[in-house]
Amino acid sequence: MRKQARAPTHPGIILKEILDETGCSLVDAAREMSVDATVLEQFIQGKIDCTPELAKKLAELTKTSAESWQNMQDRLIEHQKMKQSADSLNQFTEEHGLFSDEFRKF
Repeated sequence: MRKQARAPTHPGIILKEILDETGCSLVDAAREMSVDATVLEQFIQGKIDCTPELAKKLAELTKTSAESWQNMQDRLIEHQKMKQSADSLNQFTEEHGLFSDEFRKF
């Protein structure tokens, strides 16, 4: 089987790296962005997605573009959809014996 590409990094992990590098605490970042610290913590943990509103606030905080944050989220969502589709197809073909193991190597 073909090796699957690595999943894109959740934008919350990128934010965590930025906060760590700059020495900015999560609480300070949340205050600066006018968002609840719990929401920002969930975002950093990858539990919630980057919404357009959050992307704008992240852009202001990091002096980047909202589009860059939204693009990171969009790539992650697209990858998750593709993986789910591939997993469903693999399960279907295995359940119905449609392809031999030799064929799956390609």
